[in-house]
Amino acid sequence: MKFPQKPNLFVFLALLAFFSVLQTSQQASEENTGGTTAKKWLLLLYDDADFFNGYDPLLDFAREAYAHENLDVLVLEDSADSAALIWQIGSAHQLIPLKMLDEINMADGGTLEYFLRYARKKFPDRSVILCFYDHGGGTWGACVDDTNDPTDILSLDEIQQALMKTGKVDLVCFTAPCLMGAIEAVYELRHLTDAYVGSENLSGYIYWFETIRYLCNILQTMPEISTETLADLLVKATRDYGYQNISPRGATGYTMSAIRTSALAPAVAAIRNLSTNMLQNPGTAFQVLDQALATGWRYSLESPRYLDAIDVFNRAAGLSSDAEMRGLFQRAAAAIQETVIRSENGSAMTGINGLNIYLPIPGQCRLSPAYGSTGIDFSLDSSWASLLKAYHNWRPSPQSHDSLLPIAEGNGLFPPPEMGKSRWIKWETDQEKSTQGKIPREK
Repeated sequence: MKFPQKPNLFVFLALLAFFSVLQTSQQASEENTGGTTAKKWLLLLYDDADFFNGYDPLLDFAREAYAHENLDVLVLEDSADSAALIWQIGSAHQLIPLKMLDEINMADGGTLEYFLRYARKKFPDRSVILCFYDHGGGTWGACVDDTNDPTDILSLDEIQQALMKTGKVDLVCFTAPCLMGAIEAVYELRHLTDAYVGSENLSGYIYWFETIRYLCNILQTMPEISTETLADLLVKATRDYGYQNISPRGATGYTMSAIRTSALAPAVAAIRNLSTNMLQNPGTAFQVLDQALATGWRYSLESPRYLDAIDVFNRAAGLSSDAEMRGLFQRAAAAIQETVIRSENGSAMTGINGLNIYLPIPGQCRLSPAYGSTGIDFSLDSSWASLLKAYHNWRPSPQSHDSLLPIAEGNGLFPPPEMGKSRWIKWETDQEKSTQGKIPREK
């Protein structure tokens, strides 16, 4: 057999034409898809309905949530009267049971860590939205578990530790817990999420009605959406849907905000500068703070413990006759404002701007010694714990410090009524916490 010494011209031209068509097809495909496949998302709900007379949002969540080509959905559900389960929600809103668990403690960080590890193993390499349901206590955390210990709560430090062990998520949403629009809570997760959504004041799952469906729709049509834009749209949706469909009583106390974590470091630095200056000039500084607090807290149904940080600092700036101190108050307020992507509020919440701060008013509320003692990064990094201690020593209360902290208690669906029932939550050190026997076991 003889082999040609020169390439066959016809074959060469045919191959050239084939590769030209293939390259054109690839270029067209890349133009249509941006050169990459669509972003994949994972929506997680930490559904802690294990409290007395509590509403369980699972069915309402499934009625709106659905999986699609860009999204999968998982729920860890624990209620007071049934076994804990991990559910998957399908493309037609169907509930698919994946794992039945022994009795679990939703107020323990080991349970959250277990759920996050399970979710990431089943759906790796996803952008993650992590939602929490139950009571909230702002500075102190969220999620109680009556079956195990009704005075225990999933602390901010435990949430932080669970995410540090399992990996950063893109967005954290507190879909019902009260008071979670707290600078302490957002700062605790500053390296572990890009954006954060929560209510500065009282809250309920009803604010999220139709917002979950809206979220799934967005990720189906705009999977490449930025996390900050998504957080912005979700807060707007709680206003457009949930807020518009509840009673006037509940609507007046509505607040919801979206926060960018990348702007927290300058805000905390500005608060630290303010705290340091106030500690050097306590007499003048605390008199100004007294005057600011005389009227600046009345918008909040949960006052006098948790106040809007921007509102208080701006009020104090307007009352200060010292130019340096006035500037420090103004810069702290402006720096906190830079963290706010969007803030919405009801008719009675005119002083709401996006983030509350723990600021118990002397004579009306006692200071907890737990603030600054363990697990709350903001309290130390901002010198806010030192400032509060000095302020309360300057104007002492006739009563002892709070050893337990109250959180507003409702059924979880609607916001708790003003001046309604509270439960008292203990604050434990890391050494007192134990996950022995509490991490879920599969059945």
